[in-house]
Amino acid sequence: MTLGKRIKKSRAVNTLVTKLLTFYLRLCNWTTHWDVINPDVVERFDKEDTPVIGSCWHGRIALMPFCYHDPTRGSVLISRNRDGEIIANVMHALKLNTIRGSSAARGKENKGGSQALRAMLQALQEKQHIFFTPDGPRGPRMRVTDGIITLARLSGNPIIPMTFSVKRRKIASSWDRFLFPLPFTKGVFAFGEPLFVPRDADESTLSTLRDTLEHRMNDLVRQADESLGVEAIGPEPIVEPANAT
Repeated sequence: MTLGKRIKKSRAVNTLVTKLLTFYLRLCNWTTHWDVINPDVVERFDKEDTPVIGSCWHGRIALMPFCYHDPTRGSVLISRNRDGEIIANVMHALKLNTIRGSSAARGKENKGGSQALRAMLQALQEKQHIFFTPDGPRGPRMRVTDGIITLARLSGNPIIPMTFSVKRRKIASSWDRFLFPLPFTKGVFAFGEPLFVPRDADESTLSTLRDTLEHRMNDLVRQADESLGVEAIGPEPIVEPANAT
């Protein structure tokens, strides 16, 4: 086993990393002057006591735990890999609940997905909001996979596109173009128009709704970035298969 893997598996190191990340995220939230785009979207369902499925791209998750006034009512879907373990620990430190599993790329098997789906349905029945990254954990970036559409169809709960952006930031070169916030800046939380998925929707309708959600989420990211005068991050280009000769 390499030194890097030993460090990642060290409980003491994971605990330290969790504390440092939690402190840093709280510092960024405390020192950011926040505006909110479309706050009425979540306020409407809050007043109705209707749990929602919050849909946020993987690269925009860093400060989303602070978008809601009562994090204890939120459950976050997190992948089962080793990095997911640290993220889960940070979410717990920020008072959110976690559900372990992950979405799968279109047309691919989703290991552990059935168990996670059942857990999310149960959480929604218990009035917990679900926070879902429909392009995680491996992409393609800013492209919606089927899991979130299935959850909305089975539960009847609305999907709410959501994101954040900040003026002072670093963008990683990773597949998801992860946004690392910097403290002492201006930021926005943004919420998009809710999407409902009929329980009896056929495959064609499900595909259309998936594309609709993807467009709404990408438009929301662009709106949030442009409101702060920073570069808008776009989705991973779709590569069309080569024509057979």
